[in-house]
Amino acid sequence: MKMSIVTASLNQGPFIRDCIESVRRQQSAVAWEHIIADGGSTDETLAILESYEHLSWKSEPDEGQSDAFNKGQHQASGDWIIWLNADDFLMPGALDAFAAAATRDPSADGFYSDYYYVDAEGRVLKRRRPVRFNPSMVTYIGPYVPTSGSVYHRRIFESGILLDKNFRICMDRDFLAHLGSHGFRLEHVRGYFSAFREHGDNVHLQSVQGDVERRERMKRKAAAEHELIEQRYGLRLGHSSVVRRATRAALAAYFRAYYRAEKLVRGMYADAVVDRLGGGRVGSSTLWMRD
Repeated sequence: MKMSIVTASLNQGPFIRDCIESVRRQQSAVAWEHIIADGGSTDETLAILESYEHLSWKSEPDEGQSDAFNKGQHQASGDWIIWLNADDFLMPGALDAFAAAATRDPSADGFYSDYYYVDAEGRVLKRRRPVRFNPSMVTYIGPYVPTSGSVYHRRIFESGILLDKNFRICMDRDFLAHLGSHGFRLEHVRGYFSAFREHGDNVHLQSVQGDVERRERMKRKAAAEHELIEQRYGLRLGHSSVVRRATRAALAAYFRAYYRAEKLVRGMYADAVVDRLGGGRVGSSTLWMRD
């Protein structure tokens, strides 16, 4: 078994070393390679990449994050592909945990784990234990299953499913819904094996922070992408715009209620209370790769 870690990068100099080291320092017998597709960074990123002999990387203009990931994936030689953003990182034991899951359940098409949200300095903000993968939930309420730090069998990409480079914000939601529409199965691995960074240049935060004009522009773009995803993978609802809106609203309400019930059963609300009280590693550093 071999795993290919694919990272799309553009001007992530303050964070990319942590990403690289979190892979390099995995104490694992699993064969792996780390491929970085850089979009022409002008900060310190290229100097950092040049300092690592084990990396396979190339820096050239691209059409955005999705295009960069697709380029990296095409170079991958592994049986399994790990999508890892340049500002995110793996936690100790990630490769072994995914390899063990793949051995136990070889017919599964991908695996995702519990994960941390961390700030720019790597301090824990909150924890997430995702509920079971449900393509309809992804379509109507969003990508509650993480993509960065998750692993996908190469047969997914060989089937022709790639990231849609026309999506600038919701490429993860489209990718997951696309997988579900083709019957691919993703399974959960217990344990916190990845960390998702929230910082000022993060696309997710840009949609809720920053100047009003930019925020509203990104919200409109996200709403348009959401609608396109529902059109692609949701129910066929006829031509009446009133019926479409009402049905979509009803489906979204249903899946939100289902999602909340799943979170309650899995103890995620209890986690949130502990986190708010300062437990659950909140405020502690996750930058194990710097030790």
